[in-house]
Amino acid sequence: SATFDYTSSLCAFLCVSCVLSIGLFAEKRNVLKKTSYFVIFCLNLICLILTMSFSAWLAVLICPFLFVILKSKKIPVISIFFVFALLHLIFLIPSSVMEPIFRTVGFSEGFSETILGLKNATDAFVSNIWFGKALLPSSEITLEGANLALGIGAELGIFALIIILAIIILRFIHLGAFRKYYNGSNVEMSVKITAFALIAQMILGVGEYIFADLPIFYLFVSVFGVCTS
Repeated sequence: SATFDYTSSLCAFLCVSCVLSIGLFAEKRNVLKKTSYFVIFCLNLICLILTMSFSAWLAVLICPFLFVILKSKKIPVISIFFVFALLHLIFLIPSSVMEPIFRTVGFSEGFSETILGLKNATDAFVSNIWFGKALLPSSEITLEGANLALGIGAELGIFALIIILAIIILRFIHLGAFRKYYNGSNVEMSVKITAFALIAQMILGVGEYIFADLPIFYLFVSVFGVCTS
C-alpha cells in the first residue's frame, strides 16, 4: 500500500478494480481478452485478500450475494441496503467471540481495536451531530477507526449524511425501476458493473472510512457519475 495513504484506500481501489476486471471478463468474447481480464481479476483479488483487512474480506464474501440481488428481477434492488445495514450488527457480537477469530485469521487490526475506533468515531459524531467537525475552526477530534457512515456524519453532520445516503438510495431505486428496460441492451453490463462497484465500496465502508483519502472520494464520485449517466 506504499502508493496509498491508508490501507482502506488500497482496498477501495482494489474493490473497484476487481469489479471492473471481472465485468469486462464476462462481457468480452475474445478468448485472449477474457483470459487477460481474468488474470487481472485474480491478481487484484489476491492483493485485496493480502491486505488482511476485515472490511475487505467482508466485501469479498458478501458482494457475490449482493450481485445476485442486483441481477435478479424478482428481488428488489433496495434490499441491498437492508443487507448493508444488517452488516453493522457484526460489531454487536461480543469481543470474546470475535477476537479469537480475528487473531486466528491474522487481520491487521483486532476486533477490540475496531470497536474502540468505532466508539471514538461515534463520540465525534454525537459531539458535532448537526454540522460536523469540518465546519469548526479547529478540532482535536480524530476520525481514526471510523466507518463510512460515522466518518461522513462526524465531518459534515447528520443532515449531510442523510442527504448523501438518500441520493445513493434513490439511485438504486431508479436502477431497480428501470432494469427491465436496459436488460439485454448494450448498456446492461456497464450499468451492472458500475452499480456493483459502488456496492463493493459501500460494503468496504462498513468497517473503513474510505473517504478519509480524497482520491478515493473522487473515485467513488466518478463511479457514481458513470453509473448514473
